[in-house]
Amino acid sequence: MKSVKAKADATCWLMKGQGRRASFTVFGETHVAGHYLWSASLQDTAARLPSPMLAVYQELDRAIGQIQDAAGPDATVVVISGDSVGPNNAGWQLLPEVLERLGYLATPQAQQDGDGSPPSARKFDPVKALRDLLPKDFRKSLARKLPTKLRDKLAQRVDTADIDWTRTRAFWLPTDLEGCIRVNLKGREPQGTVEPGAEFERVLDELTAEFNALRDVHTGRPIVRDVIRTDRAMPGERGAYLPDLIVRWDASAPITAASSPRVGTVSSPSPDTRPGTHRGPGFVVAMGPGIPRGSTLRDGHILDFAPTLVARLGVAVPEHMHGRVWRELTAT
Repeated sequence: MKSVKAKADATCWLMKGQGRRASFTVFGETHVAGHYLWSASLQDTAARLPSPMLAVYQELDRAIGQIQDAAGPDATVVVISGDSVGPNNAGWQLLPEVLERLGYLATPQAQQDGDGSPPSARKFDPVKALRDLLPKDFRKSLARKLPTKLRDKLAQRVDTADIDWTRTRAFWLPTDLEGCIRVNLKGREPQGTVEPGAEFERVLDELTAEFNALRDVHTGRPIVRDVIRTDRAMPGERGAYLPDLIVRWDASAPITAASSPRVGTVSSPSPDTRPGTHRGPGFVVAMGPGIPRGSTLRDGHILDFAPTLVARLGVAVPEHMHGRVWRELTAT
C-alpha cells in the first residue's frame, strides 16, 4: 500500500505547475491484490468483513481523492479499469490431454507400432530433466536472472519437449487463463502438418465443436463459455502471431475434470494456486466539465478510451484507432 501512496504523491507533484493538459497514473497494486488476496468472503457485501484486499482498495480510493483535489475543480478526472476480479476458475490445464485424446496432439508415448508393441518411451530432454530436478522457488529465482530471450527460449524448449511435431495437428500455448490453441499449419509453423485452406478450416471447426462439447463431470454443465476464432474476431496483418482459437471458460465453479463422448473423462487440478483472477466487466467513472452528473455510459469497451481521450482534447481521432468515442464524455 506504500506504493499506492507514493504514486499519488508523485502524480500530484508532476501535475503541480507543469502546465500539462493530461496526466496518467497506473495503479497496478489492485492487479496483484486481485490474484493473491482474493477471498470468496469479498462477494458477501452485507458482511463487510475487513481483508487485506479491501485495504488495498481503500488506500487506492484515498489516492484518487488526493489526485482529484490536486487537479482542481475544473479538471476532468477519469478512473478506468479494463476488467474486474473474481475467483480463479479456469480449465486450461485440461487442454493438452483433451487434444491428445482427440488425436491432434501427438507425443512419443502415445505412438504405437503397427505390430501392437507398447508405446515408445517419453523422449528425454536434458534441459527439461534438469529443470524438473530443481526446486520450484530456485527455478523462479534463476529465471529472473536470465536474459528475456534466453528465458523464453528455454521455456519453449521445456514446454514442447514431449511433442512429436511430425504427427501433431494442433497444440496448446502455455497460459494461465483462457485456453490458447494453434494449428500446426504448413508454411507457418516450422514442422507444419495441416494444409492451409479447407483442411485448416476443418480442424478449427472440429476443435470448436469438441471444446463446446466438454461437460463438468459432476454437474453436466458446459465448462466452455465460448470459443473465439481470432482470424474473425481480431483480423489484421499480424494475425499469424495469435492463437487460432481462444477457449473461454464458464468460470461459475472450479474446473478440475471434464468429459465428452469423444474425449472421455480428463481430470487435473489447476497448478495455478492464485485464488483470484481477471473477470468482466470493467468500469469507468468520470467527472468534469460537460459530463452530466448521474449519467450512465452503456456498452463501452476498454478500446474506446483512447479515441475518447483524443476527442476530449480536441484532436481528430486517427483512423488506425479502434473503438468508438464516448460522446457522453466529450460533450462540452
